[in-house]
Amino acid sequence: MVVNYLESYLAKREATPADAVHALSEGYGFIFSLPFTNNGEGEPYFTQEEVSGFLDKMDNFWQIDEETANAVIAEVNSRFGFSGSDEGAEEGAEEGGEDGGEEAAPAEEEPAAEEPAELPDMPEVPDTPESANDDS
Repeated sequence: MVVNYLESYLAKREATPADAVHALSEGYGFIFSLPFTNNGEGEPYFTQEEVSGFLDKMDNFWQIDEETANAVIAEVNSRFGFSGSDEGAEEGAEEGGEDGGEEAAPAEEEPAAEEPAELPDMPEVPDTPESANDDS
């Protein structure tokens, strides 16, 4: 999410500065969460000190430059093992096929969703007695 919001900031900052700052504030918030992410073995991807370093460089939303945003994007992509684009996913999908490579296994059919259980009829709500203090 950090990467998505920072990339959105960079894309919007010239044409729609208010939208860019909104995206930046979302990314800034997600940066706070980075020390709480881990590799599955309890080791955080980022220390609190590293995150504080990012946030110190981003202390004035109106003066954050492209270089700073790109540096954070690159570091997050690197630590999480992201490629930084969707191109790798598309290339992987094209491998195999007609060029003599391995054929892809046929897609498994999704099991049909079960119909939700029918709810039992609800009992009728009894009429409430007229108020004993009604002076009419």
